[in-house]
Amino acid sequence: MNTNQNAAQQPFERAIQFTNDVYVDFVAENSFVSQFFVTYLANLPKAFNHHQIFQNGISFNILLYCTSGCGWFSIGDRVHCINPNQYVLIPATGLRVEYGAQDDGFWGVYIAHFDGQNIHSFNDSFGLDPFISPTDVGGNQKGIDLWEEMYHLLNKPRTYSNYLQANFCLYHFLGSFLFPAQEDQKDQSEHWISETVNYMKKMIHEKLSVEDLAERHHLSVSYFSSLFRKAMGLAPLEYFIQLKLQSACSLLKERGLKVKEVADAIGYDDPFHFSRLFKKHMRVSPLAYKSLHRSAQRNTGVPTIGLGIKHSLMAV
Repeated sequence: MNTNQNAAQQPFERAIQFTNDVYVDFVAENSFVSQFFVTYLANLPKAFNHHQIFQNGISFNILLYCTSGCGWFSIGDRVHCINPNQYVLIPATGLRVEYGAQDDGFWGVYIAHFDGQNIHSFNDSFGLDPFISPTDVGGNQKGIDLWEEMYHLLNKPRTYSNYLQANFCLYHFLGSFLFPAQEDQKDQSEHWISETVNYMKKMIHEKLSVEDLAERHHLSVSYFSSLFRKAMGLAPLEYFIQLKLQSACSLLKERGLKVKEVADAIGYDDPFHFSRLFKKHMRVSPLAYKSLHRSAQRNTGVPTIGLGIKHSLMAV
């Protein structure tokens, strides 16, 4: 069997491509394989200036799974960005197809091209058409492991057994994207949220953006925000503000700091902005809060808890 292996242009890049003559004998003798078979695999961990174009369309399908940076793809005149932990399955089409890294950056991507006699039936069954958009899938480690297994098998001596096994892996590989394991996703999501909350607490004196928080887990902003709100009941920055105010309450009560000092300690340069924000959420100004708790402690000798802080936060 003859193959063309693409030499990696950048360190650690891997790619393997099969020419049509690879399948002449093998597919003819294995009717099962003819349904779907791998034609190209590539992993580009950090590809700059990467661009593929199929001017006359494609007779096969392409799966792109972005793991870092940012990429794009187009089908005809429709262009989409593809962000970390998103994938797209581009179906066979007569329209021009392109994909690559953003012009001003890089992307990390796993690529699989596959063909077969049933490719059009497959696309119809899953509603794949030229109007598709990227799909959030989270960290699909199972899919990465299956890609690695296919690549390993296809880099071994070309035997029918290895090639057949690699194409069995293709089915599972596609399934890991089309039917992601809900429990695996839940565990991964819980880890992301827990780590984010701990990071927020450590960075209570800093200014954070949703982009910063999402990038830590190589997630798109929309997907990360949706996960966080579902788990915590608040948008990420709303939750971060609540943590800051919780810290401010402690500083006002226990250490008796001035309002400006408290504002500085939790990352607000403008004490007046901090005071307005505090009153909005706590229903009293920082000075009134400080006086109230001093008075309560003198009368009872027992520290008091905050007013108005979200109940969900008090247990964090």
